[in-house]
Amino acid sequence: RALGRFNSVERLKSLRKPVLVISGENDTTVPLQEQQVLVDAIPGARHVIIPRAGHAVSVEGVELFNKTLLTFLSEIG
Repeated sequence: RALGRFNSVERLKSLRKPVLVISGENDTTVPLQEQQVLVDAIPGARHVIIPRAGHAVSVEGVELFNKTLLTFLSEIG
């Protein structure tokens, strides 16, 4: 229950580091609308949606996930 009540959205606006949110298009655990709230709350955050992937996006969309992550890390690096 504590996890369900936990809300850190107000604290996200204080982040000052590059942030990448990678979502699976078919995530039913954390719907895209809720993930967008996270992205909108973090200044300058990037959001990439991996097609045909669910909540296990790093496994279900492994090639695009890895390419996206490596590109992001090289850009901020």
